[in-house]
Amino acid sequence: MPLSKKIRIPNELYKKIERVVEHTDYAAPSEFVLEIIEKEVDQRLNELSIKKQLKGLGYIE
Repeated sequence: MPLSKKIRIPNELYKKIERVVEHTDYAAPSEFVLEIIEKEVDQRLNELSIKKQLKGLGYIE
């Protein structure tokens, strides 16, 4: 997957991520962060889709 942007995070948070990654099968902190972000984005997109469907059915405004 080609990378196109950089996201800056506080050093303290990055150090925490490194500590977590040390005890996992992730190859690098960036791999861990990408997976977490992807899961969160997918979940939020799913929620938006559900809300759109419910609005279309008249259950919510």
